[in-house]
Amino acid sequence: MKSVNLNAYEGVESLSRFSDENFKHYCTEKLTSVEKHIHFIKKHVIQPRYQGRVLEIGSGNGTLLFRLEQEVLL
Repeated sequence: MKSVNLNAYEGVESLSRFSDENFKHYCTEKLTSVEKHIHFIKKHVIQPRYQGRVLEIGSGNGTLLFRLEQEVLL
């Protein structure tokens, strides 16, 4: 039986790893990476009676939630 590595993500987004320029690039890349999800949500979820309710469960660093807010979909 495999054991679960509970520390696999630890330190990945630690600010000490980044210069200011690299961090800006990293954030831009992350926000761009969820574009396909934003497109899907706009096409299949946003309907005339949509009330802006979102449930996000365990999606890592919250990039999708942040993009939903930027797109005013919350």
